[in-house]
Amino acid sequence: MPSPCTVSGNLRQLSNGVIANGQVIFELSNIGTGNPLIVSGTGIFPALKYIAQSASDGSFTQAIWGNDNISPSNTIYNVTFRDNSGNEVGPIQYSITGATANLNSLAAAGSTTPPILLPGGAVVLSVVAPTVAAGQIGLGSTTATSASTGANGDVPAQVVGYLIINVAGTVMKVPYYNT
Repeated sequence: MPSPCTVSGNLRQLSNGVIANGQVIFELSNIGTGNPLIVSGTGIFPALKYIAQSASDGSFTQAIWGNDNISPSNTIYNVTFRDNSGNEVGPIQYSITGATANLNSLAAAGSTTPPILLPGGAVVLSVVAPTVAAGQIGLGSTTATSASTGANGDVPAQVVGYLIINVAGTVMKVPYYNT
């Protein structure tokens, strides 16, 4: 019988501090239509959503069914990172397989960051990005330099930071917003 995959990682801030009481949300995606999802070779239905809490040192661990153990095949996890103030980044897509996976070193399934739609216009920003070592996840801060107003007077969501992910020397910045 297959076993769940133990997923771990560590959330870090710009100051190299920790993000205690943050969340990492795993949502199963690309599940298709028709047959129900099952853990291959069993009668177990995998959960569609798992939420891991970060500990006081920013670390998290969560047991989930790996994509390699789910039928039908080709599923993926959309992973969203949330700090203790409710700001979030993502989703970022991961194919989680094997007995263990560490999000500090696991490459995202795609190389492009997810599209984020802003109501009413764009925000031009200057970005202060931390130096994030390979295999680490960090948060960068931003400064809004201008914002446009939408036709109905809405002010767009403001980018308040970036999740900086360094996987084997490849750095990806994903914005998160204050709505």
